[in-house]
Amino acid sequence: MTGFQFGRLKLEGPYPLRRGAWYRVTNVTSEAVVFEVNRRAVTVPRSLVEVVGGPPRLWTIVPRPVNAVRVPANWGWWYAVCPSCKHRSALNTAPQTMRCPRCKGVFRFAREERYLPGDWTPQTIPTRSSQQEPDRRSDSSGPG
Repeated sequence: MTGFQFGRLKLEGPYPLRRGAWYRVTNVTSEAVVFEVNRRAVTVPRSLVEVVGGPPRLWTIVPRPVNAVRVPANWGWWYAVCPSCKHRSALNTAPQTMRCPRCKGVFRFAREERYLPGDWTPQTIPTRSSQQEPDRRSDSSGPG
């Protein structure tokens, strides 16, 4: 492996990875990806992981799980995950960029990501009424 790689889950699963957050990859094989998470190795099947060749520089916009216990209800259906420090932030408007309250980095938003519904525009944030019924699986597989 040359340079650092980063990865995140494409689908939810029983892994201690935050939704939408990128983690440093320590090893990639055709079958698995090994992440460094809180100084511990976490192995995930390769088919469930998106891997990129460098640190991401865009906020990820994430749908709030119905059963989330660590995401304030007043944040609504969507929140943003900082690409640098993985901090979650409320997303009440649709700015072009946002400063992370934790690491102070300023990043653009990843508006083209698969997490986003077809009715997303830079001027609007999808509302609960515009979405299909959310996934009702438990969010106990990892931090929301």
